[in-house]
Amino acid sequence: MEEEKKENTIPPSAVPTPTTPLSSEPQATPVPPSPAPSTPPPSPSQTPPVPPHRSHTFEDDFSLAMNATDASVVQELLETAREKEMIAKEVGKERRERKWLSIFSILLVILATSAIAYGYWYYRGLTVPAEKALSVGVFQNLDPVVVHTTDIRTTIQTLTTDTTLPEGKPVLIPIVTDNQTLTPLSTSDFFNFIEANPSEPFEGVMEAMRLGAMNTGTSIVPFIITAVPDIETASKEFLIAEPTMVQLFYKALNIDLAAYQAQVGGGFEGKYLYNIPVRILNQEDSATGAQTPVILYGQVSQNIIVITTDPSVLKAIYDAIIRQ
Repeated sequence: MEEEKKENTIPPSAVPTPTTPLSSEPQATPVPPSPAPSTPPPSPSQTPPVPPHRSHTFEDDFSLAMNATDASVVQELLETAREKEMIAKEVGKERRERKWLSIFSILLVILATSAIAYGYWYYRGLTVPAEKALSVGVFQNLDPVVVHTTDIRTTIQTLTTDTTLPEGKPVLIPIVTDNQTLTPLSTSDFFNFIEANPSEPFEGVMEAMRLGAMNTGTSIVPFIITAVPDIETASKEFLIAEPTMVQLFYKALNIDLAAYQAQVGGGFEGKYLYNIPVRILNQEDSATGAQTPVILYGQVSQNIIVITTDPSVLKAIYDAIIRQ
């Protein structure tokens, strides 16, 4: 019971005590505050305008950055920018100069090449190319015969009776236009001198013609030696001229045309004599059947053809040219 009483007992300090005024004057009754007067909402016309949103521009940012940056730094940046700008201008200028210099150089090269080509073409047209004169070889020469002082018959008769000719050695008889210049006859004049009338193609393949002779030990045998620029063309023209070759050269080679009348227009045959390719026209002896050469011609070098009546003359000329 005592415990229950203790629990139900409230300590005096926990009980609120009314505040007693110090004075005995009567207390005034408190007045509740009056409600504040309600303010009516403003009309739309009286609402203040909302300021517009202001956007940032480059000028504003730059101005702000300039104000926040030290002046020396700004000066350095400006100088750096100026230097870079000047360098860019110099590089651009240098590139343009190089470009124009390259174009100018190319034009100079083209002009120089054109000038060289034109000069070469122009002076080549003015200059006559020097052609190597063809030669019939080097042989011993007899005294020259002036063409207007004699004829082919007299020349051959004098030649075949000359006992001073060395045996086995071919010699040439220069037939010239005059005693002063001693100019050899042209191909056309040579044919006129031997009283022959060849076709133009046959005459045209021969550049130089000379009359010669050789002492074989038993007789004096005449021959004609000629230089040809083109051996293939000359060979074709000689083949074409074979049917009339005896008539063309019988006076110059001392051929008795009456004795070989039956063989005129006869056929040539090709063979090798002394390893020399030869085209030969033979006459057959009716009694013995032996073949006697009437006329023959052969190529003794790359551009020399010999026309004669004796194969030994062809061999002697070939040996003489080989030794030169």
